[in-house]
Amino acid sequence: MVPWCEGIPRPCQNGPGRAPNPPVTEEVLAPWMCDRRSVTHGAGTPERDVHHDSNAKGKHVTAPTDPSLSFRSRTEQPRATSDGLGPLLVATGDVTGGEFGLFEVDITPGGRAGAHYHTGFTESFYVLEGSVALTLGDEVVIAGSGDFAFVPRHGVHGFANASEDEPARMLILFTPGVAREEYFRELIELHVNDPDPTPEQIDAVAARHDQVNLRDRDGFLAPGS
Repeated sequence: MVPWCEGIPRPCQNGPGRAPNPPVTEEVLAPWMCDRRSVTHGAGTPERDVHHDSNAKGKHVTAPTDPSLSFRSRTEQPRATSDGLGPLLVATGDVTGGEFGLFEVDITPGGRAGAHYHTGFTESFYVLEGSVALTLGDEVVIAGSGDFAFVPRHGVHGFANASEDEPARMLILFTPGVAREEYFRELIELHVNDPDPTPEQIDAVAARHDQVNLRDRDGFLAPGS
């Protein structure tokens, strides 16, 4: 076995009948610990400095600053439109480097999304509050707070508020981080300009954003319709 650091005693190197190794204390490790060293974190990731404070109690390592790290407080998470409509954009693909998108949606009583599928991204649902009826293929599941569902590419799905008088709230995770917010913005704009758009207009918006609405499917607007 290749030693994890040349010369540092390893707790398991003694066999039966041999004297136990001395405990690996800070004093034992000190000759092999550098005050400053450069560490590479993964392929293609720039090197970052890890600082070791030899005077600090417990010898804690200070976390480096990485320009790819991101923090967004609740107040920094916008809605889909500038006038505060649509889902809360917790993290869009441009924030996560295209890894995923995470939205928080409020579903009013009677609110629903008919059966549909996507070809280029997966979708996951995590219910925060209320009761949500999830269409997952040919099955309808009533999901409550803390329940989770995953939908792969091409997986038929839909959702609706399962309550007639209580709102529901859930997280939707998209992978990879496609610009799903553009779908919501365009759909909201369509309804603002025309309070009663045709199914063809709605489906055209969906098609531009990798969503195939299955209007010919039984119970397109189920559950909850």
